[in-house]
This record gives sequence, structure tokens and C-alpha cells, in this order.
Amino acid sequence: MAQKIASITYLVRDYDEAIAFFTTKMTFQLIEDTPMEGGKRWVVVSPPANKGGTNLLLAKATTIDQINAVGNQTGGRVAFFLHTTDFYADHQAMLANGIHFTEQPRHEVYGTVVVFTDLYGNKWDMVQPHPASAQPVSIPANSYITDILSQPAALQAALAAYPAAQLSELATRFQAGDFKKMVITGMGSSHNALYPAQLALASSPIPVQYINTAELLHYASSAIEPNTLLWINSQSGQSAELVNLLQDPTIARPAFQLTLSNQPASPVAARADLCIPLHAGHEQTVSTKTYLNTLALSMLAATQLSGGAWQPLRDEMLASLPLLTAFVGDFAQQVQQMATLIGTLQRAVLVGRGPSMASVMQGSLISSEAGKFQIPGLNTADFRHGPFEIVDQDLSVFILAGTPKTEAVNLGLAREVLQKQGKPVWLGTHPQQGIPSFVLPPVPARLLPFAEILALQALSVVLARQTGFEPGIFRHITKVTHTE
Repeated sequence: MAQKIASITYLVRDYDEAIAFFTTKMTFQLIEDTPMEGGKRWVVVSPPANKGGTNLLLAKATTIDQINAVGNQTGGRVAFFLHTTDFYADHQAMLANGIHFTEQPRHEVYGTVVVFTDLYGNKWDMVQPHPASAQPVSIPANSYITDILSQPAALQAALAAYPAAQLSELATRFQAGDFKKMVITGMGSSHNALYPAQLALASSPIPVQYINTAELLHYASSAIEPNTLLWINSQSGQSAELVNLLQDPTIARPAFQLTLSNQPASPVAARADLCIPLHAGHEQTVSTKTYLNTLALSMLAATQLSGGAWQPLRDEMLASLPLLTAFVGDFAQQVQQMATLIGTLQRAVLVGRGPSMASVMQGSLISSEAGKFQIPGLNTADFRHGPFEIVDQDLSVFILAGTPKTEAVNLGLAREVLQKQGKPVWLGTHPQQGIPSFVLPPVPARLLPFAEILALQALSVVLARQTGFEPGIFRHITKVTHTE
């Protein structure tokens, strides 16, 4: 014997106003509207594609008790549960139709959910359940994960040892115009971490060039002159391009070489007039601690060189350490939340602006290096100028909210990606209604790259699980690249 619940009663004040609400704002279908005796009607509505599901029987309230129950059929609890296979598309459409949501979408163990109210005030859950096959994301106890979890402690050590006194003489010379230009260079993570620093130096009285070391070595070595301040970042101090740059006899020796390195005795660091140690400790695989420490120390050095107030910046970094520590302290949950949010990626792109470009470049790097899944990284504006053409239902666009200066512009792109049936993923310190959002630690705006990279590291672990690899473990390369 087979049974099922065919319909449930939904009390209404007026048949036609309820029909209008469900068929226009909720896009339900009117299944039946049959007149009955005494002015009653047999009115049935149902969500689209609800074959075999339960329908709503719209019943006009006539008694005092029934009238009092309109909009409060379950005493204030959620009364109805609407399941969907495309949560964010439905959420966006319902917002556009004027449906009132009482909260932001949230991610629970059973799926993605949000509460809304109908025309009478009844509460509904809209839910996209997780697939029955979905498994919790496991976090391997390998060196990559260990390094991720160790980042706040390593950053604290670097900030405590920041050599402001040693840098003060160079800052005086820089501000006095002793150098004709500054060239900032590095490879990979070391180069990416320099992006906010070069922005901070953009208003300097001398030209500042930010250039990849391989390009500098082979195509722009004339930029290094005897009156140049050469700033080299190299975590290992042994990368092939940097060693070759400093050993090439045809390239002029700069007036001063500043280097940030985790290996002060390395060939590149030993050649420097001033080396700032990263104090990141041992790191076996993909850059984590060394990247974050390079990012922080480069920002401090750039601020001090340009005559800015570096102490308040360092204080902000120190004050943000508990937020970063809390994030990595719950890293397994962060990875699970990211996995739930993005599902199975088909294709993806990562975009941002301003200081967040450091995270865009580094996030793109570690998606391949640690996750074995290629995610191109672009400036948000560059994505708009052409690549927006590839937006479709299979493309996930990870959008870094960034600083308040351009957050609204980035949000506009996210909404347009959604309108074009793409899959935006918003990474910011607060969620955006109607857009899948991963919430970052609420650090100050100029420290957003610190929080962004933690989220992108979580993404890399999710990607590794999807591609079937252990996250952060090298297959074809080594920690230090000795060959061009």
C-alpha cells in the first residue's frame, strides 16, 4: 500500500490575492481553481517542476479561529520548507519580485538555507540540500596544512623583529632623493607579496618600477643603474633568475640593494646592503608563512621608506593576529564551508583590485601549485574588458571585495555575473545578499590581503580534494627553482 501527502491547507484572507502572490512573486503554478458551494473554491498551487510533490490548498479563513491563524499557522515557527536545486538563482529572482528575507543565506550541515516570509507573514525555509553523496572534507595532517596553521605565530615573530632602526638610514636617503629610481623585483610568491608595497610607493618622489625578475634579467636590465635602489624579495635567496641577475657582469651594480629573505646567508641575501629576515621558520612546500611574512614586512618597509607612519600599521597587524589565529584554528570548518559554497568547480577565475591583486596573483598560483586546478587571476577591470564573455552556468567567478574604494564596483560585477547565469563567489568581511559569500576575518581594510590569502588557502585544499591530490605536495617541482 502506497501513501503520500498530496496537499496541505494554507489559510488565506482572499483567494485572488493569495493566487496573485504565489503565481507572480513565487512563480508557483495554479493547478486548480474550481468553484464550490457557499462561495468556496478549491484552489491548488504548486512550485514549478513539483511532479509528485505536495501542493498547497488555499483555503479562505471564515471562522474567528481561522482568521486569527492566517499568517501564524505554526505559532511563529517556520511553517513551510521549499527545496530548490539552484539556491542563488531562486534567491535573486525572489528578491527581484519583492519577497522579504529575514536573514542572509547561511550554510548548514544539511544544505544552504534562508528564511523568508510570505504575504501573510508565515515563515518559510528555502533550502538547497547537500547531495546525498556529499562527504565531509577531511584535512590531511601534512606539511602544507601545518604551515598554514603556523602562519599567525610566524607573522608575530616577524613583526616583533622588524628592523626599523636599520631601515631608518635608508629611509632618510630615499626621502632625500639620493636615488634616481627604485626597482622592485622578485619571483612567484615573493613578487606577488610586493604588490601592496609598490602601490604604497606610487606617490614617491622618484619613479618606482615593479617588475618580474625574469623579465628584468632578460628584457629590462638597463633599468638597474648605478644610482638605482634595487629591492629584491626572495624567500629562498637562491632562485635561478635572481642569482643570475646579480651575477651578470653586464648589469650595473645598484647604489643600494635591499632584500627580504627567509635565508639571510643565501647568495641573494648575502649580496644585499641590507637584508630583512622573514623569520618564517622552516617551510617545506607551497609558500604560506613566507608569503604572509613577506607581505607584512614589505608593507611596513614601503611605509617607512616613504615617510609614512609605519608604527600604527604594525600595531594594526599585531591587533589582527587574534582574528587570523581564530580562522586557522577552525581551518577544517573553513575548508568545509568553502567546499559547501562552491560545490564542484568546472571552470573558475579569480578577480580583485588594488592591494587585493597580491591575493589574486598568489591565489591563482596556489590553486595550481597546491590544488592542481588552474584558476586564472585577473584584475576585475581586465576581466570586464573581454573575458566577461566566457561567463556561463559553468563558470565560478571568485571576487575579492577589496577596500571600500572599489568594493561597490566589484559588487556590481558580482551581480552582473549572477544575472548572466554565472556563479559569483564573494570574498569579503561581510556577506552580500543574494550572492554566495565566504566571510573573511574582519581585519582593517589595508590588511585585507592577510585575510584573503587564508580563504584562498582553504580553497586550494578543496581543489586538491576535487582533483584527487594531497594538498600542497609537489609532483614536478621543488621548493626552490634552480633552473630558468
